[in-house]
Amino acid sequence: MGGRMSKSLIVCIAVLLALGGCKQESDPTESSVETRTLRIVDSIGVEMGDSAYVIGSIAAIGHTPSGAIAILDRPSANVKLYDRNGNHISTIGGRGEGPGQLTSPDAMVLWPCGDISILDPYRGGYFRYDSQGNYIGRDLEITRNVHLDIIAMSDSEFVSVKSRFLLNEGETPRISLFIGRFPFSIEPETVYWETVLVYDPATFGDDVLKNYFYMSWTADPETGDVYIFPFNECDYRILRYDSHGALLGEIVSEAPVVEKTQLEIDQERDFIRGWLTALEGGEPQYSVDCEPYPYRLPVSDLDVDAQGNIWARRGTEDIPYFDIWTPEGELIGHAVLEDASPESRNWSFTIDRGGIVAFDQYPEDFQRIFVIE
Repeated sequence: MGGRMSKSLIVCIAVLLALGGCKQESDPTESSVETRTLRIVDSIGVEMGDSAYVIGSIAAIGHTPSGAIAILDRPSANVKLYDRNGNHISTIGGRGEGPGQLTSPDAMVLWPCGDISILDPYRGGYFRYDSQGNYIGRDLEITRNVHLDIIAMSDSEFVSVKSRFLLNEGETPRISLFIGRFPFSIEPETVYWETVLVYDPATFGDDVLKNYFYMSWTADPETGDVYIFPFNECDYRILRYDSHGALLGEIVSEAPVVEKTQLEIDQERDFIRGWLTALEGGEPQYSVDCEPYPYRLPVSDLDVDAQGNIWARRGTEDIPYFDIWTPEGELIGHAVLEDASPESRNWSFTIDRGGIVAFDQYPEDFQRIFVIE
């Protein structure tokens, strides 16, 4: 799981630790734990036809408390809901300026009660809908430095990525990027992890890559524990925090050092350029560049399953491969996607209490959601 500098969704992503090189190779962790085979049981999405099944650019995805698959589709400015068999249930929102309509949604909150809140800073904040898709109203005003990658922890709290400017007279502006717990508020109640750097527009694209896309994190709604993999070159190191923000320890393993292909580097660069330009409203004058990190990440994604176990996807593998850890940091298994194609390296996974879904970040034809068991 950021430019719109004036609207400042992207400013909440600018932060970077200096790069170093990966110089030695090591073997991945060897163990005798069981390896689970995953398989695709269904897919959702068509290239043309019924608009309920045409999916554009996915801003967020997850399962509702009832088990429905919720997809926030930015171009359509709506949330589409599907059952586990791929049948369309309903569509929430839609592009426009009327009550309950959206302009450019960036995130959604899947509340345990079944309500859904959609963040659209261009419309002025979060807009709430009930479990049937009926519009309730705007329940939090926010237009800049918005929350990203939200995980609801209760009906009134969530954990997310956010930023804040640190402005002191006579000093160069700095930006704090952090992961915090919010009582559905602009300011955090708890901060788990934070880093600060001097704001430099010249390195903006690189900052987005290394400090947002290269960082993985997840949270367990049942316990409140938070797990974070900050970008740290080739080290397999996951930080474990309790619900109060105390560092419990680290999950550490070994991973091989694998260079990215030129295609992977080009795809990352093009994705970031397009993503930032889209968030700027597609303005042709907007230009941003970046230089992707040349090595694959040891951990490319983190999720928590229905049992509270942490799934850490190995970024070094050619196919989707996960290490499964207990909350205490014990390796209890692996999981690998059956008959995976080379394109599956680009898939983004969501694993939560409702199950497993994935989509291709760089689809060659059209966007589909893959239902996995």
